[in-house]
Order: sequence, then C-alpha cells, then structure tokens
Amino acid sequence: MLPLSTLPFRRTALATACVLASVGVATLLPTSTATGATAPPVGPSLYFHSESGTYAADVAADPASAGGGAPSGSTADTTKPTGDSPATGVFVVGQSILPTTPKFTLKTGVTGLQAACFDVYLSADTPQVLGLTLNSSITTPAGETISFGTLSEPAYDGGVKRVTGVVRPDLVGKAIPAGSTLEFSAYADASEGLTLNYDAKSVPSSISLNPATCGAKAVDYSAAAPAPAGTLPTVDRGLQFTAGLPSDPQRSLGEPAITVDREGTLYTCGPSGFSNIAEYANASTDGGDQFHLIGQPPRGQISTAQGGGDCALGTAIKKNAQGHYQLAYAGLGPLDNFSTFTSPDRGRTISGSPVSESVPIVDRQWIAFSDDKTAFLNYNRLLQGQTVQRSTDGGFTYGQGKTVSTDGARLGQIRAIEKGVIPGASDAVVYFPYNAGTKVKLAMSLDNGNTWSQCLAVDAGIDPTAGFVTADHDIAGNIYVGYAEKGGGRDTYLVALSKDKVKNCKGADADSANNNVDPGFTKKVRVNRDGVETTVMPWVAASGAPGRVAVAYYGSKDVGDPDSGEFDATWHVVVSQTIDMFAATPTWDQTQATTHPFHYDSICLAGLNCDLMLGDRSLVDFFTMEYNPGTRRLSIVLSQTNKRPDDAEGQTSTPNVLIQRSGPSNGGSMLEPLRPVVMTGAPDPKGDALANYSSYDLAKPVVGGVLPSENVPALDLLDVQVLPERNPQTGAPVANGGFTVKMKYADLSGNALQQALVQTQSASLVFLFRYVDGYQQSSVGAYWDPATGFRFGRDGYTQTTVNAGGAVRIYPGATETPGFANQDGGVITLSVPRSALVALTGEAKGSRPKEVPAQAGDRIYEAVAFTLANPAPLTQAQSYMYQTDNAPSFDFLLPGAGSVTGPQTGPGAGPDRSPPVTGPRGGLAATGGLGWPLLALAVLGSAALIRRRTRAPL
Repeated sequence: MLPLSTLPFRRTALATACVLASVGVATLLPTSTATGATAPPVGPSLYFHSESGTYAADVAADPASAGGGAPSGSTADTTKPTGDSPATGVFVVGQSILPTTPKFTLKTGVTGLQAACFDVYLSADTPQVLGLTLNSSITTPAGETISFGTLSEPAYDGGVKRVTGVVRPDLVGKAIPAGSTLEFSAYADASEGLTLNYDAKSVPSSISLNPATCGAKAVDYSAAAPAPAGTLPTVDRGLQFTAGLPSDPQRSLGEPAITVDREGTLYTCGPSGFSNIAEYANASTDGGDQFHLIGQPPRGQISTAQGGGDCALGTAIKKNAQGHYQLAYAGLGPLDNFSTFTSPDRGRTISGSPVSESVPIVDRQWIAFSDDKTAFLNYNRLLQGQTVQRSTDGGFTYGQGKTVSTDGARLGQIRAIEKGVIPGASDAVVYFPYNAGTKVKLAMSLDNGNTWSQCLAVDAGIDPTAGFVTADHDIAGNIYVGYAEKGGGRDTYLVALSKDKVKNCKGADADSANNNVDPGFTKKVRVNRDGVETTVMPWVAASGAPGRVAVAYYGSKDVGDPDSGEFDATWHVVVSQTIDMFAATPTWDQTQATTHPFHYDSICLAGLNCDLMLGDRSLVDFFTMEYNPGTRRLSIVLSQTNKRPDDAEGQTSTPNVLIQRSGPSNGGSMLEPLRPVVMTGAPDPKGDALANYSSYDLAKPVVGGVLPSENVPALDLLDVQVLPERNPQTGAPVANGGFTVKMKYADLSGNALQQALVQTQSASLVFLFRYVDGYQQSSVGAYWDPATGFRFGRDGYTQTTVNAGGAVRIYPGATETPGFANQDGGVITLSVPRSALVALTGEAKGSRPKEVPAQAGDRIYEAVAFTLANPAPLTQAQSYMYQTDNAPSFDFLLPGAGSVTGPQTGPGAGPDRSPPVTGPRGGLAATGGLGWPLLALAVLGSAALIRRRTRAPL
C-alpha cells in the first residue's frame, strides 16, 4: 500500500498501523546465511530477568525505566525463573513514531550461531487488529549490529499471548561475543502499550540459541545453507526483452500493475498516495509499443471517493456483448474502502462506483474474472482476515464480503480457472496465495466462490515475503506459486501443482490455520541463478502451455540485506523462464530484462523499520509481469524511480514497460524476434495519434459525455532517427558532437497545429525526445504555442510536486538547444551537444557504475519520442499533460568515430547477450490509507533532501 504522501515513498516514520497493514504482519522471519548442512552445537536457553527480579524495585532504582524501557541492568541468562508470581515486566509502550528499544545484556557467546527460538509472552493494553510485532538485533561490544529479524502475532484479542518461532541472524559462522546486548523494538497499532511478560515461572519468556526444537518442532538447519546462486546452471534459449517504454511519461505511480486481456490489450495502473485519492491507468492496443491515457484528459484520474493507496485491474476471460473483454478496476483509499469501475470497451467508456460495498478496515486488493462478467475482489480485511467479494456485473458493484481464511498475512493476486478445466471441480476454480508465517498457502474455491478452503503450497522455513507471494496457472489448469526469502539466501523459489491434484486443495477444518495439507506440489526450485545473489519482489506468469512459466524479480549480483541503508547494490529486473517445470530437474533460461541498472542500493520491505534502518522504500512493495495471449509475449511493468547511488531514496516513479523480444513463448514454440534493442531510430504507424481515447468523467453517475476519439495529424509521429550531431539550421556537422534527432510528423502546417489544439482541448504542444543517459532521464524537445511559435530546449531530470494528485515529471525545455521545425516537410530536428551528455561505465559484481562524460560509442538508454498536449498556454508551465502518440523505444550508441550507424542485429542486440559497448573508452556492458484519523497526525517527518545531478554547461 502506498503512503499518505506522494512520492518519494520513504514514509519517514509512517504511522504504525499503516506500515503493518502494508508489510503484512508475519511470523517466523529471516533465515540463515551460514554455510554447512550439519546442525550447529545447541546453545543455551536464556531467560529474561530484571536486575532485582521485580520490576517495581527496578523502577524505584531507575525511574527512567518507568517510561517503558527495560529496567537498567536487565539480563538474558540461563537462570530459569523460580517464582510463581504474575508477569511483572512492562516491556515497552508502543509509539507510532519511534518505539523505545529495551536492551538485555547477554552473558554468553555461541559458536556458529544459525538460529534462535523466541518463546515469549506478549500482551497489550487493548486488542490489536494489526497484531503484536517484536523485532530483535544483537550489538557486539565492538559495535557490530547483527539483525535477528521479526517475530509477530497477526492478531491479538486480549490476555497474555505466547508467541513462539524461529528467527535467524544475519551472520555467517560467527559467535555472539559475551557482553553483547540483545535489543528489541516492539510495535502495536494505535500507540497502545506492548508488554513483554517475564521474571515469572508461569510465563517465562526466553530465547534459545541454536535450538534443537522450537515450539515442539525440530529446527531444520539444512534449509539455512543454500548453495551459492551462481552454481546453478542455465540454458540459453534466447530470452530477451525490449528497451523500456514509459506507459506514462509524467505521472508518479508506485506499485505499478500490468494486466492483459485475451485480445492482447495491455493495461497498466498505479497509485500516487492515498492523500491524493489519485490513481492513473493507461491502455495499449498494439502490444505495448504505445499507450493511451484512461480517464478524462488531461489528468486522467480513474479514482473517485477512494484511491491512491493500491490499484488493481482485472479482465474477463470471455467476451462481452461488444466483443471485448470486460475491464474492472478497484482503488484503495485510506484503508477504509475501494472505488471501482467497469469498462466494456478497453477503457474507452467507464462506469464508476465510489465504494465497493466493502467493510472497513481493508488493504491490498486484487481482481480476477471467472467468465465474462463474474469478478472476484480479494483483500485483507484487517479485523476478519482474507476476504473475497463477488461481482456479477463486471466489477461495477460487489456483493457481501466473505472471510475465506484467517491465518494469513500477505495475500497475492487472485486467479480464476474457468469451469470445466479442473477435474473434480463443480464450477470455476478461484484461488489466491497468501503467507501464514513461514508457510505459503492457497485459499481456494472449487465452486466459483461459493465455498472456500485452504491448503499448503510450501513451508519456506523462513519469512517468504520479500515481496508478495504470487501465483498463476497455465491453460491446462496447472498452478505455479512463487515467493522470495526475506533473509537467508534471499533467493526466489517456485513450486507447482498439476491440474489433477488441484481438487485436493481442500482442508477439513473450519479453522484455516489447521488446513496445512500439501495436495501434491512439486519440490521447491530456486529460480535465481547464474550470479544473481539477492532477490526481492517476485512475480509469476504462466497462462500458456503446460509446464511453461516465467518469474520476474528485482535481482542483484551483490550480497547483503536490501532492507538496510548500508547495502550498496546495483539492481536489474531479471526474468527466469522454464518450459519444463514438471520435469525431474527443470531447466531455466535467465536474462537481465533491463538494459541498464534501474535502481541502486537499498530496496526496503521492512515497513516502519525502513526508517530505523535508513532503508529506501521508494519502490514500495511489488511490480508485475503477465503473459499476453494476443502477442504470445511476456509483458512487465516496473517502477523507474530515477535513484542515483547513495541517494536516500528514489524520486518520481515512472511506470516502465518491457516486452519480451525473443525466446520461448509461454504459449509454446519460439517467438519471432521483435526489433533490435540497439538501433538508430524507430518508425511509428500513421494514424495512431489519438485524442480523447478515454474521456468519461468518473464523477458522472452513468456513462456519457464521450468526446470523439480521432487522429491528430500534427501530433502523429511517423519516424524517429538519431544521427551524428549537425547544426539543425544548416546541416553542417559538429566536431566532437553529441547527437541530432529528427522526428517526422504527418502534418506540421499552421492549420494542423491550430486544429490539434481544438482536438486535444489544449493550449500548447510538446514534441519530446526522452532518453536515459547515466543514472537519470533527460530530454530534448520542440515546444509550440500559437502566440510565439516554436522554441527548442532540453532538460535534465525535472519534476514538480505542486499538483493535485501527486508528483509529475515535467519537460519545460529550460536550457535552450539548437533546433529547427521544417513545417512544410513535417520534420523537427533537435541537437544535443556532447557536453550535455553522460554515460555509465564500470558495472560489475560488487560495484556500481559511475557517471562519466559521454564519448562516441557510449550507450544511451530507453530513447522514445512523445507528442504531448499541454493545457497551459505557456509551454514552460507544465503540470498534467497527456500523450497522444509515441514511437517504440530503443537504446542507441552515441554517434561518432567508430560508432555503429545502423540497427544492431544478432546476438548482441538485446539485454544480457551484448558484449561490452566498444569505443574510445569501453562503456557499460549491454546487460540487456489512513486507517484511523489519529494515525494521520503521526505520519510523516521531513523527507531527506536529495542531491540533483548538475549537468555540464554548453
């Protein structure tokens, strides 16, 4: 879930309830990174004691401890409590900003520590709908901090609660030195008090180091010793992706979701923070080369009374009366409800409802259809558990919510398998994954949502929520479930369930916590390999032929804790694909889908702890991938936050789309390769510059008021070419130049430009060429208004946050640049000097690339031309604009001596297959809401100031 504010998403001291709702309160978290499969020596049980054995006496001696901290002199040692008096130790009074951190001194060291069993008794002043959470870490006498992880109880309804579970520290084969301190941070929602009960025989809270058993269950240390990721083999089947294309070049959208219907329409959506009540969506009808804004232009907001927290889209699996697949949307408000809409025609016309008939308090929703009009909305209802509502009108209205499981924390995308596919099922099968502690489970209905049960997919032996648990199925009905470890080896895993065993996913107990029978899933298979050591945010996409499945995730060659602000890392989107998941040993192809690093350093998934760990939460919680049955290709949308190494956080979050270029199709057979990734330009079809693709105002109660959608010749882009730099006026070459871009349009005559203002209801026009040089995006553009005509300018990374509905990426053309508009020929020519360009060099395992002055042959990334309609009469004044046309995206090499001047083809054309870029200096290798009003008052501190890149002057 997104925060109260707009991006950046750092959530400095975000209110506790919102954080725990977003993170998903889980039990039994991180696993070990220690090596060796044999069990370590069993360590002692350490009991918590106050200095004198009675809390009252400690307070008298140490008045400061009355504020909630552990009494001075408190210890953790092997002396077992002997008294039978009630629990007397107030552990901490939870605070919504920064909890107190009691400390207990350890008087022992343990060799080769791999795990700890916390057997503690917690309570709170009042029942807690979000549960009780206990975080722990060790600080050595030398000042080294070792994180143990988190132990949580997802709900609390009163009394003393025993919470037992294994956590594993972040250290390899080290002993905890004597004199180390064990530190706790504890949270409960709404600032209520949290108590650790100890010093009493009746409730002895303890920690056992290297336990043989924990909570009467044997501790498996073999799972704590995964092989290095680089030792697992891959096969090269040619899996590659295109250069990234912004589905929206302006709006700041976290947690982007991509949805695909069966005729090949791609939809992306994302929220911008629930204080904005704003969510935005785009549609592509050409396989992902071009996107159109959904909603009333120029802003295009799709949310109404709710929205801004989480965005979900779903499409029908059978055609409606108009011959399309119904589109449904739900947007989360400040944890209290959802706005919804339904569209019968690819988002052209929309019927919206301000609320979804849900009962507060709710969080993280997903949508799936089981036929042409039956839609299911699943979400966490924080007082009752995982909840599903059913719609019979295509997602416009929903019936009463049904609690389908109560033992979960995070829940993944709901899916539906149409009737007649699964043997033994009486109707359509509806299911979704969720985690319950270390377990990944399925909630499933075998009768189209009428009755529900649960089963076990896999026990990860560690917190499986470094991102959402996720699932999908193929056309035969085989189900695939994936997760990423939050700790341990920080790897991503996949299990599969054949269609004949789906009917076995049916527990016999009314209590979902007791339904843990494995219906027959395969053994887990580690997905990341070939040097990818750290992973977060996996997403599973099948939807094609049996046994074919792909998993996308954020991956790094660096080893460390992504939650920590101390983690120096380089991140790519990585996709691993298998075509034989049910083989005894599945084979995997793996590729870097992004052609340049999209993020640096921390990717924090620790909620409020991100502030304590100085972790970066700007990527929020997930990104998604889906299989497109229309094009037979995989489609990904990710957050591009323009973060630079050592920045505290990312900035505006652009939804960036990657399309599978080549390799095996999930649908079967091999794909015909798309255009190369590295090119000198790209053509664009004529007649696709659409004004008013979607113009329905959601404030209206019924569909109506749709303006004609028509092509705009002045904004109809036909071709883009990148050339060695020349003077746009004379055509003379520029020595040691940068590049010149020529963009051709259908009609740039004065009449066509004036008509474009009428067609788009705008006051000025922007003809933009956008690209990534170095760490961040830059742009060069031609700007036209009827009063002053054309002007030409360029920008480094620029944004504005003074907008209703969130931060906006803008392109004001602040620095004058050479340009020329040949209106008779319909061509705009723009030049960018080399002094204004930078490049990346030096990406390797364990190191982040550096920005250096660009030279001929250096690679520039994700170049794409847009035409934008601007409501403001002055082209420098920009807020929300909307795109009418764009060309396909591509990477290019900076022209110059020895540079390539034509499209790049062959094995070096795409991500993960290219050799290092050649040139005078070797370049970078081509690698391819608001739950309660009181909480709102305690939400955000000041965001960290972020340095901006200073561009070299002309």
